[in-house]
Amino acid sequence: METRFIKRWPDAEHYFKRGRYKAVIHEWKSALSDLDKSIEFSPNTMISYYVRGAVKERLDDLEGSRDDFSKVIELKPDFEMAWLDRAQIYTKLKNFDAAKEDLDIALKLYPNWSLAFFRFGNLYSDKKDYDNAILYYEKCIEINKGSYMAYNNLGDIYYKKKNYDKAIFYATEAILIFPDYVKALKTRVGAKLAKGDTDFCEDIKKLVKLGDIESIAIIDEYCPN
Repeated sequence: METRFIKRWPDAEHYFKRGRYKAVIHEWKSALSDLDKSIEFSPNTMISYYVRGAVKERLDDLEGSRDDFSKVIELKPDFEMAWLDRAQIYTKLKNFDAAKEDLDIALKLYPNWSLAFFRFGNLYSDKKDYDNAILYYEKCIEINKGSYMAYNNLGDIYYKKKNYDKAIFYATEAILIFPDYVKALKTRVGAKLAKGDTDFCEDIKKLVKLGDIESIAIIDEYCPN
């Protein structure tokens, strides 16, 4: 329908809507083209830059994504999601100081925001400052006990610290919330394997059903029956 509208009324709104729909179905390059046209027609529409920033991130254009989120902040400085998302881009770009500044502002705009604490955890995890990462993931969980990604990331950190019992505990907490969470299942298998516990066949079988290539490669070795 939006394509039909564009043929008759080629304007910012219809290009934006079609681009957003394409993004939902992961047609990233085509979505980007439509969002570019939308911004060409209406260069000061905040939401167009916001969606385009997310699309550029998916296309690994991190600098372009950063610039779009910066434009969102310029147009609407109190939009907390833009600060949060630009912080994520800065983290990926290894500009950790800028990421921290953006997350601090996001928390001023939206105090006790579990997602902002989660992103702080990611920042410190990427810096390999695992003690601070743990503190922020724990704060995220304190606010949002359903944050399965924070539980898994704690499990991953404890795995890296070779505290396999804690790694198994936190991965299990993530799995209890999201039973098909591939990352948590793999964290639990890896931690059990590292500590010599071979009671992980059910996890490997589930991973195989979920299409995990690494588990398909090892199932016959560890779970012959």
